[in-house]
Amino acid sequence: MDDKERKNRRDTEEARLIRNMEHDEVSDEILEAKWKIMKGAFKREYSDLTDEDLTYRQGEFGLMLGRIGKKTGISERRLRSTIFNWNDSRGF
Repeated sequence: MDDKERKNRRDTEEARLIRNMEHDEVSDEILEAKWKIMKGAFKREYSDLTDEDLTYRQGEFGLMLGRIGKKTGISERRLRSTIFNWNDSRGF
């Protein structure tokens, strides 16, 4: 499989996930993968958050979102949507 085929397969899989799930139903596993990529940009945007605020243990992703929400005033649903829709070329 060449690079173009891999990209098309990835794009197709992501489109399927988007069609089949609402933002608040997206699994934490998918959000955690995106979070690992965007965490630094999020910290730059919300500089009052500490590393502890932005870190979670396995199975406690929702708890981390709760901490962030308390400090930023952003609902957990909005945080999930922001993470899901984040694109490193456009940021937030």
